[in-house]
Order: sequence, then C-alpha cells, then structure tokens
Amino acid sequence: MKKLTLLIVLFIAGITTAQNEIPQNGNVGINTTTPTQELEVNGITKTNQLIVGDTNTIPFFVNAWLEGGFSSQLFLNSSSSPVDKRLWAVSAINGSFKIFSEADDFSAVNEAFVINRGTGIAIDNVLFPNGNMGIGTSSFVDGDDTYRLSVNGKVRAHSVKVYTTWADYVFKDDYELKSLDEVENFIQQNGHLPNVPSEAEVLENGIELGAMNAKLLEKIEELTLYLIEQQKEIEALKAEVSTLTK
Repeated sequence: MKKLTLLIVLFIAGITTAQNEIPQNGNVGINTTTPTQELEVNGITKTNQLIVGDTNTIPFFVNAWLEGGFSSQLFLNSSSSPVDKRLWAVSAINGSFKIFSEADDFSAVNEAFVINRGTGIAIDNVLFPNGNMGIGTSSFVDGDDTYRLSVNGKVRAHSVKVYTTWADYVFKDDYELKSLDEVENFIQQNGHLPNVPSEAEVLENGIELGAMNAKLLEKIEELTLYLIEQQKEIEALKAEVSTLTK
C-alpha cells in the first residue's frame, strides 16, 4: 500500500513538473502550435503587472486593465524611485481619451491632455486642462506675466477674440483731453503719441493685442473730440462771416 501511494505521488509530481516546464530554447505557444516569438498567446492574456526591462536597474512597469464599463487604462511608471513612482496613465473613459499624471497611491489624477469624442467618430474638442503649452519654446514667463500658451514663431488664424478693457472713458465728462498744442509738444519731445508705447518699447517688450487696440481706440476717440470741437469753431466762424457780409 505504501509503495502504491508513493507511486501515485511521484506520478502527480511528474505531471505537475511537465505542465510547468519552460523549454530552454525555442518559442512557447499557448493555443497555437506555431509560435513565432519566445512567447505567443492566441487569445486573451491577463496579468496584474507587467515589468519590462531589468528590475535591478531601471524597470519599466506597465499595468493595464479593463474594469467593467468604467474605463480602460494603461499605467506607466516613469521613475525607478520606490517613493516617487511618477505614474502616468493613458485611458479611454466615457468616450474621452486622456493622458494624466497619477498619484502613487492612485488617490488623485491631474489631467494633461484630453480628447472628447462626440457622436459617432466625431471629435468634440481637444483640451489641455492643466499647465502651460509651448510650441517651439519652453518659456512661459515674460516679466510679471505667465502665459498659458507660448509660441516661438508665427501664428495664423481667421479670427482672434480678445477680452480686455475699452477706451470709452475718453467720452466721460471728467476726462482730461490734452490741447493740440500739448500733443504737438509731446510729439516733438518724445517722437510718439501720448500714452502710446514708443518703437523701442515695442521692440523690447512686444505689445498686448487687447491693450494696444484699446490705446488705438483712445486716440481715435480723442481725435473725434478734436474734430467735433473744430467743427463747432468752423460753424461759429461761418455764422460770424455771414453776419459781417450782410
């Protein structure tokens, strides 16, 4: 009886060993008899974690899973540090494709890039929810201002809409309109209109499109007031001349 039991144990052990044996050379196929790679699976593969690279140096961790109808996510660890994993994730959630940074404990996300899909294959919009975007540059600070979008090159568009303050304060009763003599003296001394940046200032600092348009409107409104005043003087002179010629 003891011999029979020993034979059964050895038989089972032999089967187990045979099932777990990995050939030292050649390719391994699962559900295929003609594998073309070291490991080829003809079907669905499930794993909790995939490590690519040498774990003793800088491993490349990849976690990917599909959870019901919620999301399909691919997690990438961009750091070898066990403390700061610096996780990145690519996901498809409710019709949106996203790239975002992930907290080490998966407790928070910070979206960097989002594509929202509309009906069918239509794309609704493309978003950069956080941070700054640079095209041809990584500099986003100019003086005291930080810009969401910096472009080192030309920008072309059919339309640009700018929200800014406007210059209708010129038409208020308390606005101090300079006399034309004062304007002439300022031009002679400075080489540009009052309250307008000089050529040297523009070359060094550029211009704010909205603010500059407001400045130009300010000059147009001032010019309109000068013309109105001159027209009044012309009408008064006409009336005086008409009286003298009677």
